[in-house]
Amino acid sequence: MKTFTLTVLFVISALLFAAGAGMKLIYDSREVLPLSCVSRHTLNHGSFSMTARYFFSLDKDRGVLRINGTILSEGKTYPVNRQVFFAYTRTGDEYTLNSTYIEKMSTDKGDVSGAEQHLPSFFTFRDRQFNFILHQDKFRNAIIIFTEVPVFYCARRNLPLQGQ
Repeated sequence: MKTFTLTVLFVISALLFAAGAGMKLIYDSREVLPLSCVSRHTLNHGSFSMTARYFFSLDKDRGVLRINGTILSEGKTYPVNRQVFFAYTRTGDEYTLNSTYIEKMSTDKGDVSGAEQHLPSFFTFRDRQFNFILHQDKFRNAIIIFTEVPVFYCARRNLPLQGQ
């Protein structure tokens, strides 16, 4: 009787362990958002140069992109400090962002610099789209690829993407 009870307890423990391990595996392999990461990027286009930090935050089909930087255009310097609020959809590893609101801080002079001639309209106008593919490196940092070119290497801040 004692052996039977120990065997039953062992089997129940093994089943609970296997179920827990299976749930952990499913939990760890699912796609996890939110994504919160930061990237530094410089765009050079003719006499236009923009160096900025981009803070990406995505969660539950919504997100915000904060941009803090400087534009050098035609020998003049213009600060850029804005937030682009957006909704997004995802198909596989491709994201489509649709800007819903642009909040420009009081110091933002990006519009005066002619930035809209050099950047996708998503960064300056509402109801504009921005499509990119999102991959991860081995450290689960986001690599944002725009028109088949890795544009942002986005170092994770707190909760990374998972699933690879």
